[in-house]
Amino acid sequence: MKVAVRELVLLQTLLMLLHGAQTIHGAVRRGARTGGKSLLLERVSCTTTGNEDNSVQCTTQVKRRHVGSKLKSLRVPGRLLPLLDLSCVDGDGRAPAVEHATVRYQSRKRRNKKRTKNGYLVAVYECMGDYMLHPGSTGAMYCSQGQWLGDVPVCEPSHSTTAATTTTELPSTLSDSADDTCSTARERCDHDCRLINGEPTCICYPGFHLQNGTCSDIDECSDHTELCSHGCINLPGSYRCLCPDGYRLDVDDRDMLTAGGVCRDVNECLLNNGHGPCQDSCRNTNGSYVCTCDRLPGTRLAPDMHTCVPGDACLDAGCSHECLSARGGGTFCLCPSGMQLGADWKTCDDIDECDSEDVRAMCEIEITTITLPDQLECDIGFANNGTSCIDIDECMEDVAECSHNCTNTIGSYHCTCPPGYELYDLYSCHDIDECLTELCSHECSNMDGGYTCVCPTGYQPAEYDIHTCVDVDECLDEPCMHNCTNTLGSFHCSCASRDGYQLDVDARTCVDVDECTTPTLNHCEQLCWNTVGSYVCTCTDGYRLLEDGYTCTDIDECVQGNVNCTQLCVNLNGTYVCACDRGFTLAADGRTCELVAPCLIGNGGCSHECSSSDDQVICTCPDRYQLLQDNTTCVPIDPCTFNNGGCMHTCTNNNNSTAAVCHCRLGYVLEHDNTSCADVDECADTNGNCSHGCTNLAGSYVCSCPAGYAPSNVIHTNCADIDECATDNGGCSHRCINFDGGWMCDCPLGYELDTEQRHCLDMDECLLDNGGCSHGCTNIEGRWLCTCPLGYNLALDNVTCTDVDECQDEHLPPCQQLCVNTAGSYRCECLSGYELRVDGVHCDVVQPISVCAKLKTLRNGRTRCSGKPLGDGRHWPYGTRCVFWCDKGYKLDGPTVRSCHEDGTWGDKQMACIPVSCPRLVTPAHGRVLPSTCITGKTRPGETCQISCRRGYRPAAWADLGPRRSIHCLSSLVWRPQHSPEQLQEICIKDFPEPFITCPGGGELHFTLAPGARVAQVKIPRPESNMDWWRYVKAIPTWGMQLSSVLAAGRHHVTYYAWTPMNNGSASCHLTIYVQDTEAPSIVECPADIRLRLYPGHRGQRVHWREPRFTDNVAVASVHKTQKSGDYFTAGEHRVVYTAQDENGNSAECQFSVNLQEPEVLSNDAMGAYYESVLVCPGGVHSLTDVQLHLKNHIQLEQGCYWRRIRKNRQPLASYSSFGTRTHRARHHRSYIVPWYHCCDT
Repeated sequence: MKVAVRELVLLQTLLMLLHGAQTIHGAVRRGARTGGKSLLLERVSCTTTGNEDNSVQCTTQVKRRHVGSKLKSLRVPGRLLPLLDLSCVDGDGRAPAVEHATVRYQSRKRRNKKRTKNGYLVAVYECMGDYMLHPGSTGAMYCSQGQWLGDVPVCEPSHSTTAATTTTELPSTLSDSADDTCSTARERCDHDCRLINGEPTCICYPGFHLQNGTCSDIDECSDHTELCSHGCINLPGSYRCLCPDGYRLDVDDRDMLTAGGVCRDVNECLLNNGHGPCQDSCRNTNGSYVCTCDRLPGTRLAPDMHTCVPGDACLDAGCSHECLSARGGGTFCLCPSGMQLGADWKTCDDIDECDSEDVRAMCEIEITTITLPDQLECDIGFANNGTSCIDIDECMEDVAECSHNCTNTIGSYHCTCPPGYELYDLYSCHDIDECLTELCSHECSNMDGGYTCVCPTGYQPAEYDIHTCVDVDECLDEPCMHNCTNTLGSFHCSCASRDGYQLDVDARTCVDVDECTTPTLNHCEQLCWNTVGSYVCTCTDGYRLLEDGYTCTDIDECVQGNVNCTQLCVNLNGTYVCACDRGFTLAADGRTCELVAPCLIGNGGCSHECSSSDDQVICTCPDRYQLLQDNTTCVPIDPCTFNNGGCMHTCTNNNNSTAAVCHCRLGYVLEHDNTSCADVDECADTNGNCSHGCTNLAGSYVCSCPAGYAPSNVIHTNCADIDECATDNGGCSHRCINFDGGWMCDCPLGYELDTEQRHCLDMDECLLDNGGCSHGCTNIEGRWLCTCPLGYNLALDNVTCTDVDECQDEHLPPCQQLCVNTAGSYRCECLSGYELRVDGVHCDVVQPISVCAKLKTLRNGRTRCSGKPLGDGRHWPYGTRCVFWCDKGYKLDGPTVRSCHEDGTWGDKQMACIPVSCPRLVTPAHGRVLPSTCITGKTRPGETCQISCRRGYRPAAWADLGPRRSIHCLSSLVWRPQHSPEQLQEICIKDFPEPFITCPGGGELHFTLAPGARVAQVKIPRPESNMDWWRYVKAIPTWGMQLSSVLAAGRHHVTYYAWTPMNNGSASCHLTIYVQDTEAPSIVECPADIRLRLYPGHRGQRVHWREPRFTDNVAVASVHKTQKSGDYFTAGEHRVVYTAQDENGNSAECQFSVNLQEPEVLSNDAMGAYYESVLVCPGGVHSLTDVQLHLKNHIQLEQGCYWRRIRKNRQPLASYSSFGTRTHRARHHRSYIVPWYHCCDT
């Protein structure tokens, strides 16, 4: 049976009756959802009873196939509906759990007398499977003031219906006889037994499945993860969905029977007529809410983020009572009811209503003086003044429970409300929500006593209609650099419709696009120059720009004829060089050819220095070189063989060089003279990575720890504090306090440390200023006591002795007649006509008298005596009668009348007024006391009063009110716990949560530099916190509050702190930001492979090249090279590698090979053509055809030169007779000089 459906129909029927219907019928078909075969039809009829409580009588008729119908009734008091609300959605809000039942929530709405809708929450229970509601259970509970009303339903097994269950046949031993039924077999089943096809079969309840003959629980949370949107708890036979704080399970009544576990945001702002926990406006957010004071002009949000306090304008207004701050910045002083502003428009003066004739005419009640009996008693609303009962002005004495205005009446009072409010329960004024009438075009903000229309961002109130919001045309203020397009509630900026501009990060400014730095936009082959809105391509010298504006082509200077070469011209890419015929060399001007001296041709065959004498070549060597037996080749002498090369430590000779290379041992660095080694002071650089002390040594260093610290790692670089308290309590007798680098002993109160500062000795407080005692001081272990001599009592401060007035002891009067108190004692005296006995207490008559001493004042009571006292005011004449009565709340203990006898004594015994109830309580500042008689009436011993704090407040911990938040009136007529009126006023304190803050990404964020970028624009997701971000959250460094920054590559740290001003509580989280540079350095002009041929008789030579350059988006940290330009190479192939690395470890390599081939002998071919070698150098091209001259050409040693061979098809002229001929040959010669990079062999 699905009881929840029945309750749904009943509740819908009740709602219809409450909305005016006298009789209503409803029906619901049940049974299909359980999977069972039984069909139940439930018909519900409800009518109003017409009784005083406006009750509703409902009758339910249930029909089942093959089963007779039976009736059930449900009586719901009509006065229950006004008490229901939605308060249970705050906090946990769950209804009580019921075994074998699931609960669904319905959000209902009702209409009050003004036909405004108010919601309330219903929890509908549905018994699972083969269970049904216990007779008498309604199956529903109702929410009221955060609690669930009604009896908790009970689900019990039902054996009359067939449910969808898991079954299995029992062993054959269960049905040995034909009479065997489930009545005998059920004992062997875990849950229940059913006869299926005549056989007893074990079945399991819904939510369980049969496994190996045993019913096991089904874990719906694991098998069906889609059931709950957030958390899920498995229960025996069922499950429960959980939601995080600020969310609740969906209670939509449309999906009550089918909804799973979807968590919806809790709209805290629904409570308190849309104010939620806020004093003014409340804006709901996902899982939380935000309070504002927008609807209370002149106010601002207080630090508690909930209440509103006056704005700064009212602080200086000087109003005597109330102040209102206007939107324009002005202030207005206001007066409460019964007062009006004075001439200064700031001070409120009382209005004397009795001066008005209309008011006097309304006062028709004559209050007469009532002669009181001996014991005064007044009705409620009146108080005695000693002679009569006068009206109590409850409004002035803070007795009335009115939330706003109070009007006093004779013997009572009544509450009224200001405009914009309505009276709710005779005491409380509730704000009228004018926003329910849809007065505003967009948003309506209800405020206490009124409302205001609010326009969203991008809108403003219409000029002649404050209720209508119109769009603001932001483009009129020209916020954009180029184009502005107005949209509803906003605007959009764009750049002029031409290439070369883009919108900046501020979405308003148009900035030029640097196409030259953007690879996808830069189409230039060589040089690019950025212009405003575009760019221009240019070429390097020796090239010209083609018509496409992007491509550069080589200029052939030799064809143009303006090269001024005296003999030969060779065109190269981007330039040209002049060359000479055999026997000539190019002059310094790079154009003129000169005859070659012997040493100028191949350096005369010398490897180094060449000189000539009578055309005889003489080869010599420079310092640190020696000449070989061939008298042409110089080889270096190993410099390390002499005096260790001048090195202090180690000497090496790299690549057979003549120069010694000095090296230093570990811990030393090479000096500027490149020979001496100096000790490295490791402590000067980052303190040698030591956490504390660092001592430099020769070639090394050592870390040290100060006293109280010890090394914490293997290499002894870090020092950690030694917890001295962990060993023998630090030698302390009591408490040991460890701190960084040391420890100290501490003593409890009443003790002090000895001279060794280790043991605690009792402190004799009496030695210092007598312990602060006014009289005696007694020292005891760990503390001291102040004592008083006889005749003195210790005051409440426990240090001062006050005199005991023995004469005021009512129970043991020390003297028979008169008593005179003295410091620490007293003395007795006698009246006139009496004399004191020897005992110093009693008096004997000396002569007859006729007066009595004045009676003591009756505490908490009144005394009235006949006649008048004698002239001294201290005696009454014989025959005087005095009447006594007590104040309200007290009763008289003793006679009501005493007479003065002729012996000068008063008749009967002394009387006293004793209380008959506990003292009245006061109303807390942010709460109330229930019942109200605890404040206005009497509370008898044994009765209890409950403290109820307003929403958002809670009882202070020091109040010790217990879980029921109550205080008790004891038989001793005192409250337990006992608090002063001032404490009761402050007993309700603001309920502030402890601050928390969580950094994004689990405390780490990773970013990567963009290609070519040196820095990264980092955006940080805002850390999660329950505190206001701009008021109560700070960051170190401060740029962390902006959640955005430009950071260089590396690791950056930010710490966020969240705190609350209420209790100085705080929380923090640490965020590490990693900006990674993954871009490797770029290679500029990596040389191509170099192929050279050695000359006859040479084993090697120096090779020069233009070294590659490296660039990086951040910085190139180091460049390592296996060889450098100008090094000496032998015959063979050599691999040269340049490796550049940036600060983040990214590296790039430039690799090329140097191939030196063995020498070969050149010869002319048989066809009359001959080959000529051309030496291309930075200073020009040198052409030599004589092979022998090749062997002595010193130009080969010039840096940057390389050899190339060309084939010449005709014999050159033997001589050149004129400049004109040479000019002609220079122009004609390029027809058979072929550039080496096109077709030449080597």
